[in-house]
Amino acid sequence: MERKLRVAMYGCGKMSEYLMRYVYEKGGEVVCAFDIDESKFGKDIGEIINDGKLYNVKIEDSTKAKEVFAETNPDICIVATMSLLNDLKEALNSIESAIKNNNVVIESLKNSIENENNDEDKKNVLLETIEDLEYQNETNEEIMKLLN
Repeated sequence: MERKLRVAMYGCGKMSEYLMRYVYEKGGEVVCAFDIDESKFGKDIGEIINDGKLYNVKIEDSTKAKEVFAETNPDICIVATMSLLNDLKEALNSIESAIKNNNVVIESLKNSIENENNDEDKKNVLLETIEDLEYQNETNEEIMKLLN
């Protein structure tokens, strides 16, 4: 069974309603969501998607992105904020944090492969996970280049 793409939504305004719907329509799942608007904090993303469902994902204060990323480990982050670069500075910091967190996990997995007696199936899963995380980092680094 193919694993669902785990998505972080950074910005929960009008555009995110359509973006989050699209994530679910394509088989992904939103694992965390952030905004700067205090009136949205604690709301379920279902209130933004407006489809009558609850997803058990609460909108968090964007200043908590680093710690929530570490807890939820999203594969990608969709940034749906204002389009001015100054407004994206905080999002860039979150992307940098995701890269750093992925690097820690990659090192841990590599150590596990080298230092433990893993069967071939487990080694393959670990290697695939490392490959996925490295790809995420490459993608995030490209996004940062475009936004800087």
